[in-house]
This record gives sequence, structure tokens and C-alpha cells, in this order.
Amino acid sequence: MSKARPKDPFSITADELAALTVEEHEELLKKVYELCKDAILRAFSENPDVVEVVVCDGQVVYMARELGEIDMELLKDLMSRYGKPCYVFGRPEMVEEVPWSALNGDWYPAVEFLVGSPGWNDQAMLERGRHVVADFDTGCPTYFLREEIARDIAPPPQPLEVRMSIHLGRSFFYFTRRIKIGIRDIVGAFRSAQAYVAFVRRWAESPMTLINPAREALVGRKLMFDLALEITLNPVRRATSMKLL
Repeated sequence: MSKARPKDPFSITADELAALTVEEHEELLKKVYELCKDAILRAFSENPDVVEVVVCDGQVVYMARELGEIDMELLKDLMSRYGKPCYVFGRPEMVEEVPWSALNGDWYPAVEFLVGSPGWNDQAMLERGRHVVADFDTGCPTYFLREEIARDIAPPPQPLEVRMSIHLGRSFFYFTRRIKIGIRDIVGAFRSAQAYVAFVRRWAESPMTLINPAREALVGRKLMFDLALEITLNPVRRATSMKLL
């Protein structure tokens, strides 16, 4: 950011905010988190079902219980109401379960699914959907995918759409998009559904790869609810089977 811009993230004008790059907005998010860390963590602690919060002028002014609830329209409405910039933060410290086995290297439960544009039907998903193999952790509240998976499926973020969260003690940045996810189960049945996911910027440098450097996505229990899905993990075969309900 240029030296002419105010150091206080909540004193930046609308014009200055609109002129920021994505990277400059990420730097602001870091500053806001340090300034408002207590309020942010208190909001998440007191509201376990909240997944994202909006901070304005040092206070948490909005809490979302679903990823995608805080869209650009809502964010601009809040900034108009309070007359100051607003910043979005995700729930910190998603749980990571213990790996399956430490023998000859760690093993992690994994699931495979397809992702595609939200307007695609099932046939398009089967023909054009992008295969994603994700680590599966029931403690994870949503979907976290590396940013490159969004290419040709979802548009890149505008600066104000970038959010910040903390995982394993380290910060990372992400943006949300509604996409379509789908799975073919053990008997060959296929089902897809629209869902909001978090695309993580600079995935390889993010804390998402600290546990498993080869990971390209991390998903949790929401996959089961969105697709009405039963997931069975077999630690002997180190295999995952999925059955649509």
C-alpha cells in the first residue's frame, strides 16, 4: 500500500478501498485481525455454529452460519450502514483428526468427488467435472480447495471478496464461490448439488499443507449433508467407500 493511505484500516475511504489490489487487501486483513483478535475469537467462541464474521470499526457487526452468506451485496450494505470498511474472517482452527497409521508414513482418510460450474447438469458434471481427491476430516466445517481448482469453473476474487482465517496457528486467505459438487457411489449412482466452497490462495504456502504436503483439498462433514451421503472408512484397506442415501 502507498504511504499516502491511512494506516488505520477503518479510516480508508471507499475510493481507496476500491483501488486496492488483492494482495493489499490481504495485508489489511492481517492488520485488522491483530487489532480485533479478541473480539473475533470471542464471537466464534460464544457462537459455535458461526463460520464467518464481519468486523467494522473494531467490532463484530455480523455473523454468518453458512459459507456464502456474506456476499458482496451484504458486505457493501454493511459498509454503507456503518460508513466504514468491513472485513471478513473465517472460523479459526478447524480440527484435524489423527492420521490412520504411522507405519511406513502417515495415512489420511480421503474422498474423491467432482467439481464443476453451478449451472452444469449431471451429464455435464460426469463429462467435464474436475476430479478432486480431498483429505476427509469430520471436524472440518466446510470445503477448502486449492485456488487453481477454480480455474474455468469460478471467477477469480475481487479484493473485497478475500477473507482471512487461522489454521494450526498460521493465517491463510480464501474466497468463497458457489460451485457444483458430485459423487458416484459404490453402486454407480450419481448425485450432485450446489455448495459454497472456500478456495484458498497460495495453497502450497498455506497451513492447509502442514499436515499433508500432498493435499489438494480438505473437506468435512458438510459433504455428507449436502449429498445425503454415507461414508465408510476402512483402516485396514486404507480405502473410503461412499453410498448415497
